[in-house]
Amino acid sequence: MTFFAEERAVSPVLGGILMFGLAASLLILTQVSVVPAANQQVEFEHNLGVQEDFERFQGSTTRVAASGATETVDIELGTRYPNRFFLVNPAPASGTLSTEPSTITISNVKATNTETAEYFASLDTPHTLEYDTNSLIYEPNYRQYGNAPRTVYENGLIYNQYDGDVTLLTSATPIVSDGDIRLVLLDGALNEQGTALRSLDLVAASAPATKLSVTPSGPDPMTMTLPTYLPESEWLEAFGSQPNVDLDYTTSAGSGPST
Repeated sequence: MTFFAEERAVSPVLGGILMFGLAASLLILTQVSVVPAANQQVEFEHNLGVQEDFERFQGSTTRVAASGATETVDIELGTRYPNRFFLVNPAPASGTLSTEPSTITISNVKATNTETAEYFASLDTPHTLEYDTNSLIYEPNYRQYGNAPRTVYENGLIYNQYDGDVTLLTSATPIVSDGDIRLVLLDGALNEQGTALRSLDLVAASAPATKLSVTPSGPDPMTMTLPTYLPESEWLEAFGSQPNVDLDYTTSAGSGPST
C-alpha cells in the first residue's frame, strides 16, 4: 500500500500569508510617506486661510475706524487632520496669535487751526506726536509644513515672514497718499495659543475718523517713524513711488523706516 502526503492546503495558506504581508507593507508605506504629504497639504491650505483671515482683518479695521460700527473677524489658530482608516495621525497642529506693541512718532509738526493748536499746546512735546499701537502676529506650529511663514499685520500692511528674514508683501493700505497720513491704531493685548477658532471683536475707540490739518513746524519736513520687520526693499516697493515722500530705513534698536 502506498501513501501520499496531503499538500492541497499549503498553497492557499502560503498565499494568504503573502497577501497579508503585502497589505501590511503597503499600509506602512502609506503611513510613512503618503500621510505626511497629505497632512502637509492640509497645513498649507490652513495657512492660506489664515492669510485670508488677516486680509479680512485689515479690511475690517479700515471700515470700523471710518464708520464706528463693530465687526468680528474669525481666525482659526490650528488645524485638524482628516480621519484615515487603519492609519495614524498626529495631534492637531496649533498656532499662536499675539500682539506686539510699538510707537509711531510724527515730529516737526504744527497745527494750522486753533482747535488743533490747543491740543498740541497741551502736549509735553508740542511739535511731536506719539501714538501707541500694536502689530498682530500669527505663528504656526505645524507638523509637516516646516517652512510656513509667520503672518504679520502692522500699520495697514500684511506680509509673510519666512526664515532668513525673507518676506512677501501680500496686502498694503497706503499710509501716505495725496498728502494725507492715514493711521489706524490697534489697542489691546493678545497672546493665545491652540487650535480653536478665535474671534476678534473690532470696536472703535474713536470714530468716525477725524482729520487734523498740520504743517511742518520749521524748515525741515515732517518725519514719521514706524518700527517694522519688513525689509527696506519691500517698503520701497510698497511706498517708494509716493510723491513728496522720502524713505530712510535704519536698522538700529527699534528699527524702521521714516517718511
